[in-house]
Amino acid sequence: ASCSGFLNIFARLYAPVIKYSPKLWGQLYYWLDDGKKLEQLEKISRPFILEEMKNLLLEKRPDIIVSVHPMVNHLTVTAIKDLGLNIPFVIVITDPVTLHRAWIAPEADEAIVATPEAKELAVSYGMPEHKIRVISPDIGGGFGGKVPVYPGYVVAVAASVLTGAPVKWIEDRMENIQAD
Repeated sequence: ASCSGFLNIFARLYAPVIKYSPKLWGQLYYWLDDGKKLEQLEKISRPFILEEMKNLLLEKRPDIIVSVHPMVNHLTVTAIKDLGLNIPFVIVITDPVTLHRAWIAPEADEAIVATPEAKELAVSYGMPEHKIRVISPDIGGGFGGKVPVYPGYVVAVAASVLTGAPVKWIEDRMENIQAD
């Protein structure tokens, strides 16, 4: 959803900065991974974001808010609380092992992490343990080479169907490379 013009500026700058100046982004990322610096950033950005966030919540009246980005989690829970709304706020932390402190908003209803290591870090950054759930995503099927259907496979299947006997396709590495 479109929110603060202030946030939209940062959202538009995100991809170009990462693409054209990844070292700058990395330095900023690690420099801001500090509780006191994040607190200061929140104080600076609050006047630009909080009222627009409240207006957005009143306009949209969501049943639930699921955050998949660490940028404004603290301000989101502040807006919900200030308005006296009862909107569940869930944070899905997408960093699998290490995570940036900006993800953590102890006032959130729940935080979902991918690994026990991420849970430990979230707790060490102030997220109450009882609000953290580890849900490990399925990983598989996407690694390694993708195998297309080669003509040899079709020939072997056709030969087996035609003869009614098992057929085994045999080729050495050199034949395989030459055939591709």
